[in-house]
Amino acid sequence: MVGLGKTTLAQLIINDDRVKTHFEKTMWVCVSELFDRTKVAQAIIHKAGETLPNSSEWNALHMKLCDSVKGKR
Repeated sequence: MVGLGKTTLAQLIINDDRVKTHFEKTMWVCVSELFDRTKVAQAIIHKAGETLPNSSEWNALHMKLCDSVKGKR
């Protein structure tokens, strides 16, 4: 699905003033076709301004990820 404008559309959405005022925080995380969920979770936690857990095990990352965005829009 190369060249369909997916990134351009996502950038337009995330930069729209209505989106910026509706959500407390927006995050841009690049995800490749062959992605590693651990790296994606770590990137989101980092973008949320949180400290990464000492463990890189999925359960620890998943719990931290949930805590990072819990109660937020």
